Amino acid sequence: MKRMLFFIPVIAACVLSSCATVPSKYERTAQRETIGRHPVGQQEAVRVQIVEYAASLLGRRDLERINGWFRNDCSGYVIGVFRTLGYRMRFPSNPSTGQISLLLHQVLSRGGYIYTSAVPNIADVVFFTGTVDPRVNKVSHVGIVSDVNRDGTIRILNYTSKGVTVLHMNLSEPGVYLDENGNIKNDFLRKRLSSSDDGKLLSGELFCCFGDLLAYCLL
Repeated sequence: MKRMLFFIPVIAACVLSSCATVPSKYERTAQRETIGRHPVGQQEAVRVQIVEYAASLLGRRDLERINGWFRNDCSGYVIGVFRTLGYRMRFPSNPSTGQISLLLHQVLSRGGYIYTSAVPNIADVVFFTGTVDPRVNKVSHVGIVSDVNRDGTIRILNYTSKGVTVLHMNLSEPGVYLDENGNIKNDFLRKRLSSSDDGKLLSGELFCCFGDLLAYCLL
């Protein structure tokens, strides 16, 4: 199923500004009781709803003006999308880190909701490591899977210095930026720190894992 194809190159992590409002079709929070406990057809519809709402924010920078769930960074975007649609996340009362993308990864990992297969479900989250400093091998960025092309290129909605953008990633060719036809396989996800910085730069190279955040929220 084709969801939405936008080309917006992305280079670094998470910042701010501009105006945003919640589209009227999403003003009412989702009724979790109507989803049931994992009927396949209904859960697919829920995943489409999550992706549609996340995509409706493309180009927006000042997410904090939408409501109190959003923050102007990568994890604030992901959490804001799910919370606005009525899905709660349970975090430890005494977390081991204040970095929310890393904390979200830890919570999903402990619950068994992390996986690394090349074909993710839409609305699942995707984690990346080393996006700020290649010497630090910790989760530092997160986005939402919106679609998977036939060639295996995954489109990911994420918040960067340009606001909400689309990130491309192909795990079969993680070191390839463009194919022979000029199609993006993997976007640049970080800048070089210096001329001697020979660390990984592309999304496929910095990929960590996927996480089924919806299933965790429905517990």
